[in-house]
Amino acid sequence: MSSKILEGPKLKSTIPVKCLGQLFFECAEKYSDRICQVDGTIDQSETYASVKQRSTRVAIELQKRGITSNDVISNCSSNTLDAAIPILATFYLGAKVTNLEPTLSVRHTQHVISLVLPKIIFVEESAVDLIEESLKAINFEAEIIVYGKSTKYSNLSELTTPKDSEDSFRPAEVDFHEIAIMFFSSGTTGLPKAICHTHYSFMHIGFTLLDYGNGKAVFHFSSFYWITAMFMLIYSHMVGGYRVFCQAVEPGTSFKAIEKYKVETLFMSSNLATKLTSFKRSRDYDTSSLRIILCGGSPIPPSQYQKLVELFKNSNIISVYGMTEAGIISQFHPDLDQEFLRTKTKSCGKPIYAIKLK
Repeated sequence: MSSKILEGPKLKSTIPVKCLGQLFFECAEKYSDRICQVDGTIDQSETYASVKQRSTRVAIELQKRGITSNDVISNCSSNTLDAAIPILATFYLGAKVTNLEPTLSVRHTQHVISLVLPKIIFVEESAVDLIEESLKAINFEAEIIVYGKSTKYSNLSELTTPKDSEDSFRPAEVDFHEIAIMFFSSGTTGLPKAICHTHYSFMHIGFTLLDYGNGKAVFHFSSFYWITAMFMLIYSHMVGGYRVFCQAVEPGTSFKAIEKYKVETLFMSSNLATKLTSFKRSRDYDTSSLRIILCGGSPIPPSQYQKLVELFKNSNIISVYGMTEAGIISQFHPDLDQEFLRTKTKSCGKPIYAIKLK
């Protein structure tokens, strides 16, 4: 520490000069036969080959609609096997990704849409009314494509039919300092603001997660509206692992997924821990594969921390501090900081790779 500046270690990995579309596409090609994503709610999985094929077909359809790297595409969906497909397709074209949350109000949704003005919005069936009302409120037109069934709009399944050019398709090359994705964060007060990440800045987050070694099977509950879900998407692709998710925090379903898919890292907000620790049948499931539990959003109360330690005996319970603008800022390393993890249980850790704090 010098001049009252805390500095994390240098990033071990070298960040390649490429855009996110190229990164995701190349990872999907490399790990084609492996499982890419698992919907723990319905207990179904999908391989990288299938994810790449479907997202490529959607990208070709978006090209036909005139989408370029200058456009914004929004997605409004809970966690399903379809949710990531338009996101990846958008990255392939070098266009900008934004994600909406289907459970938010019309006031909130119309505000965030007005900040980014998407050309197309992919919407789950239950949120079509929300998007229609929000667009009407700001007098803005965007094409709506529905994840499920619709007699009024195009649906995702229509876009994923075979394409003549899909085998020769390659992602667009864009400057990796261009904006790739926009999140929404209100900070402590007021309505949300758009937080922009470039291809480089978000890839930096991915390589940081890679250097911390979170295993091959990661689990999250948050939708893509939250940056944590995007963390899991890029990390799982980079390691050729799989992302397990649930549509809601239902303890029985969650414990079953952890056991069946040998989850190694679980990322959740601290306030969700109670749902897991209060589940009476938790001892019926084998959670020995779970090595890391990352908790963020707020401090873990000491009593809740102790319950997590007792329940997940093979896991490191790690508090994480982060910001949408910067990603993860501090945490203890699961392998190198074992003493601190035992003795500094109320701490949010040390600055992670390439982070400086004053």
